[in-house]
Amino acid sequence: MSAFRSCLLFALTALPIVAQDNHEPHEAPARPVVLTATFGGGTMAEFVAVLRAAEPRANVLVAAAAAQAKLPRIELRGAGLDQALEGACAVAEADFQVRSVQFPGQGEPVFSIVAVAAQKPAGGAGAGAGSGAANAAKPDISTQVFSLNRLTDGDPRSGLAGLNVDTILSAIAASSGDEARPAELRFHRESGLLFVRGSRAQLSLVKDLLTNLERDQNERRMQAKEKLDASGGMAPAPKNPK
Repeated sequence: MSAFRSCLLFALTALPIVAQDNHEPHEAPARPVVLTATFGGGTMAEFVAVLRAAEPRANVLVAAAAAQAKLPRIELRGAGLDQALEGACAVAEADFQVRSVQFPGQGEPVFSIVAVAAQKPAGGAGAGAGSGAANAAKPDISTQVFSLNRLTDGDPRSGLAGLNVDTILSAIAASSGDEARPAELRFHRESGLLFVRGSRAQLSLVKDLLTNLERDQNERRMQAKEKLDASGGMAPAPKNPK
């Protein structure tokens, strides 16, 4: 075989290898920003600082006017960054509206927390006398955030299923159902957060109710685990009641 034909055969054999080497691998999809954090209450700026500490990829800008908005205690478990910010803005206490604005792009999304002036009530300055009494009663009404994940999540080790969300909400609603102004409940299923707006007494009652439910759930979990250890069996995976 001539030297020319040998070189030609070698070049044809190497072509598929070159094509394979030049093939660019597919990029893996970006991992979403998911947060698990506990905020003890404070300002919006302090809340954003907790989010940044929990997830370095959290790009959040806070306007100076919105930085001092007050927030209650918030617990997040596996919540998306957009959900965490929208939930915080919904319960923020300030003389203005607090909103979260998202700016998507090629990289990680950027969120801005801004302050929007509240609309003045109809009647203008003439309504000032009537608003004094409403402002005097306002401090007694506030919003608090509770996490229901401890109650709704099952325990694979003991086989104990979590409580049904509707059962928990109905128990809370019954606690203030006879009052002239019952507590307002809003539940966010994706994050497991419950927003309760009511008087100081109503919020305290909700806290006590959830504490008692968690205590009962822990006792049932321990009893189920003891029975499982005694039988030497394997518990089935509990179903999520959400």
